[in-house]
Amino acid sequence: MHIYHEHHWHVWKFDRTPKGLYSGLKVRLQAGDVRAEATVREFIEDCAKLLHLNQVKDWYRVSYDDLASIGRSGAVLALGGLMPILQRVYPEISWVAARHASQMKKAVQRLVKKILQRLLPHYGM
Repeated sequence: MHIYHEHHWHVWKFDRTPKGLYSGLKVRLQAGDVRAEATVREFIEDCAKLLHLNQVKDWYRVSYDDLASIGRSGAVLALGGLMPILQRVYPEISWVAARHASQMKKAVQRLVKKILQRLLPHYGM
């Protein structure tokens, strides 16, 4: 942003982002660009704030529906997925990708149960 250059802009907060923003960030991130890493870290920290995540382990319960609820699922997918992003911007944490997959499976199971309870209210579930 050339106007108000002294302001630190978070472009992901706009209704529309520049075309290719996230794919470009992904490429720069993979190339080890420190500024891209800082930008993605700010993006993830903003997501954590919006999702009311207080601890690292809270990320394991985040679904793409949760990210969609704050308008960030497309960006996360374009950046390579949640777990690869977290592993990249927080390398000091030993992330267990299987744990996230397990939590996602449980989230889907809870969703299916809720749907079935609405469709079949007379069956005890």
